[in-house]
Amino acid sequence: CSEYRLLWKPLKELKQYDLIVVPKTIPGQENTLSQEFCRLLGFMLGDGWVVSNKGRTWQICFAASKQGDINQRYIELFSKVFGINMRPYRNTWFYAYSKKAGEVLRSWGLDQKAKNKSIDDKLFALPVEHRKQLILGLTDADGSLNYKRTTIEVTSKKLVEDLQMMVHSVGWK
Repeated sequence: CSEYRLLWKPLKELKQYDLIVVPKTIPGQENTLSQEFCRLLGFMLGDGWVVSNKGRTWQICFAASKQGDINQRYIELFSKVFGINMRPYRNTWFYAYSKKAGEVLRSWGLDQKAKNKSIDDKLFALPVEHRKQLILGLTDADGSLNYKRTTIEVTSKKLVEDLQMMVHSVGWK
């Protein structure tokens, strides 16, 4: 005999100390995103941006890392995911032109200024490994590892809040 039972209540009827059950996945929602795309999306949330010339052309950009292996990883991911070749600009950033890639990345909010970026709600329903890849991509962009602790610095308050939820959703602290 259990002292708990599951029942549905409207939010306004919840009381302090009520336990809430949250599903790890949403039944019936299919995942069509690859882990590579999620890693790239996380990286672009940190160091990337897209700009459009009235929707006719799209420029996809990311800031160059001081670590060449990071730059190479994401140049390769852009090639694998979108089939585009990122080119360096004055050793400060990388860019490519692609309407398809630009529109896809814009649909995930990457046409926003850094202070307005957030993690799209749909990404929280992805499998755990996909969410981990997104976090790792953001860590590659804006993170550092010191004394076995990862720190991620971003300017968007909403992105910080979303990231905290995502980190907890995968079982990390």
